[in-house]
Amino acid sequence: KGGKLGKKRRIPKSESDFAPIAEEIKQEFIKKNIKFDYIHAESNGELDIKGIDFLLFYKDHIIPLQLKSFYSEEKVKKHFKRYTIPMIFITEKAKEKNIKTATLELLDEWEKNQEKTKKLVYVINGEIKKIYYKKEPRE
Repeated sequence: KGGKLGKKRRIPKSESDFAPIAEEIKQEFIKKNIKFDYIHAESNGELDIKGIDFLLFYKDHIIPLQLKSFYSEEKVKKHFKRYTIPMIFITEKAKEKNIKTATLELLDEWEKNQEKTKKLVYVINGEIKKIYYKKEPRE
């Protein structure tokens, strides 16, 4: 029982699944002499409040990343009204290699076109589905 103080946040499956993959990418890039590192945002910390679960440091880029474990069109639209951060939805059927592939694609896309990539979503179930969202016109 007890209040919110001292209560540990349960790390969503998507976040706990992603950390070892980020570490694997880091080790591979170290071998290739490519700069890469990451920070896992602290619960209710400054990054978390801004909708960022991970910060990826890739070459000369800093890439914010939001991870979700449940995909819905409505959830995506709500997220992009509030934040401009690429997202990866990791569903229960996600395969580790697909999460890694999507992350590597995200890094590559960010390097090519950061502005476009800010509205990018990867939905990872059995396979990867890539979706770009356009800015909705203001009413």
